[in-house]
Amino acid sequence: MSHKIKKTLILGVVALLVNIVAVLAWLFIFNKILMEKNQILSVRYQLDEVRLKVNSIKNLEDLLKDIEKDRGSINDSFIGEKDLVQFIKELERVADLSGVSLQVGNANVPRDQKDLGPSFSLVARGNFDGVRRFVSLIGSIPYQVLFETATIQKSTQLINKKETWEARLDVKVLSFTF
Repeated sequence: MSHKIKKTLILGVVALLVNIVAVLAWLFIFNKILMEKNQILSVRYQLDEVRLKVNSIKNLEDLLKDIEKDRGSINDSFIGEKDLVQFIKELERVADLSGVSLQVGNANVPRDQKDLGPSFSLVARGNFDGVRRFVSLIGSIPYQVLFETATIQKSTQLINKKETWEARLDVKVLSFTF
């Protein structure tokens, strides 16, 4: 064989080997890029999950802040044994607003939950409009109250030489905590 053919053949083999090495290097680099891409996608997915959790936590915190305001209002409408004086003061405030005199008697505090809540006997005296307003306003105080009995009648007593009316009420506080 001639020297020129040998040289050409050697150059051809070297070129083929260089191409094979280049293709293998390209496959190796391509594989590495795919692996990095998969890792980046995995990290992005995890990051999206973390962002979702953070947003959920923020939304939950905002909801809890909103609920906390309502919770305070709701808790204020429940009374316990220590708050009975506050309830009576509220009744007296309503009586003053209505322009009637109020007598609170027979406060029965329950000892177990089957009794639902404390009961009070109330007597309100004043003019008819004041007595009617008092009975109406008791229903709008921030406590849940059940009228067990309620009677409004003309009183035999005169106050300042004017006829008076009397409301006799037996009420039970249902928003009572044990």
